[in-house]
Amino acid sequence: MGARNPFVPDWVDAAGGQNVFLPDWIAGKAQRDPGDYAGHRHSFLPEWARPPLPGDSDHEVPGGRPLVIKGGHCVIPYSGVVTQDVLLSGGRIRSIGHDISTAGCDVIRAEGKYVLPGLVDPHVHLGIFSDFDGELSTETASALINGVTTIGLYVGGSGSYVPFLDSLIEKTGTVSRVDIFAHVAILDRTQLAEIPLYSAKYGVRSFKVYMSGIPGLIPSADDGFLLDTMEAVAALGKGAVLNIHAENPEVIEWASKRGRNSAPDGGLREWEESRPAFAEREAIQRALLLAERSGVKLYFVHVSSAEAVAFLRSARATAPGRFHAETTSPYLSMTYDDRQGALAVMSPPVRGDRDRQELWKALADGTIDTIGTDHTPQTVEEKTGGRSFWDTVPGYPAVGTHLPFLLDGARRHGLPLVRLVENSAANPARIFGLYPRKGTLLPGSDADLVIVDLDRIKEIGSAGAHSRSDFALRQGERVIGWPVTVVKGGQVLYPDDPSLDLRRFDGASYIARH
Repeated sequence: MGARNPFVPDWVDAAGGQNVFLPDWIAGKAQRDPGDYAGHRHSFLPEWARPPLPGDSDHEVPGGRPLVIKGGHCVIPYSGVVTQDVLLSGGRIRSIGHDISTAGCDVIRAEGKYVLPGLVDPHVHLGIFSDFDGELSTETASALINGVTTIGLYVGGSGSYVPFLDSLIEKTGTVSRVDIFAHVAILDRTQLAEIPLYSAKYGVRSFKVYMSGIPGLIPSADDGFLLDTMEAVAALGKGAVLNIHAENPEVIEWASKRGRNSAPDGGLREWEESRPAFAEREAIQRALLLAERSGVKLYFVHVSSAEAVAFLRSARATAPGRFHAETTSPYLSMTYDDRQGALAVMSPPVRGDRDRQELWKALADGTIDTIGTDHTPQTVEEKTGGRSFWDTVPGYPAVGTHLPFLLDGARRHGLPLVRLVENSAANPARIFGLYPRKGTLLPGSDADLVIVDLDRIKEIGSAGAHSRSDFALRQGERVIGWPVTVVKGGQVLYPDDPSLDLRRFDGASYIARH
């Protein structure tokens, strides 16, 4: 018999025995007997092939009173999986334990389901190709419906960000459906000089530099500008982070010219060759070397290649604590052999299957800390517009497919569910100063949760993603593992509810990190 896939712990599949995942803080309050809840063997069976479990979303949305989530397998980052009840009131988790009283409470039956903290997507772009206010509404709805309850929003443009940040705080409180923290892209000297202001007034503790930008849209930072930005962020002290888009623009320019000449029609393989993995690795290596001067903490966004992973793994061993690294759900879910063609153009590019396998291994061994999306909504027309493959605009919708991509992929690649939740919720929250308010299931944490059915199989499509984009990556494919209930601030929604009304969720929190 082959080795068991560790996606879910043994006791879930075979009820009984000692639960080695039981964290001390729960054990001190209540004892859990896995035998109290019939273990359900997770498989790739479609819904009709087994009896429905209690907890399917076929009842009224609770409202007003405290809420108890009964009998779900609670995934608690850094601790494990425990079958417990969760009491929510006043927008917070109040307690977690066994047989919590439901008197005076609304109840969600979650037996056989998994209760996760709401995901924290650390990498989202809005307002690049369309009106920001419109996307703040549509794309945060896409996130919320699909289990992402907090986003790290990249703020970019020219000149001072003060007017935009003032507006963002106001609009988050009236329009957004999920909570927002801001990363500020430093693209010019005005913004560089205002870094202390962004931190002191707006609670921004994470900034971004593009070592390779997008011609005509985002300038590439030279090493001198990068060094100055590193010094400014380091001067903010503990908790400040500089996010790095790590690619070498001169290598990309060289490789792109060769690609256009040798393959004028282009394709995803040719696109990958035009932004080679060694351009990513070299930029990471150079950024770490330059960062030694100031001691700034770095966060490498959207790591895409096996070559970069190998270097980062070595760097972690020789210089621990100097950086964090992120990959994205598209890189974990796709390769350049996928059939979507130009719709899958992104920067860095999707690469080969070996790269994808190495990214999953890097999540398992801690080389990569977090998983984001790099969500940048576009329509097919905006992305392609009748242009050649080589002139396709990078970017794609992803928050609406993030969680199912990850649940399906982690299961296939044997990444434990607890580790997946750490990568997609707890680690981003810790790195960016949100933990334990966000990213975990602890008394006092925000009441942001998502209940998932690991056996639910659905087809990926743009309609289910609820984005303004009219396409979805991997559209038409069937994946296993979907959210069935989302709780935001103690309010409940069911993603499959045909009469879904999100007006109750208008207005969220801008999170200042001081």
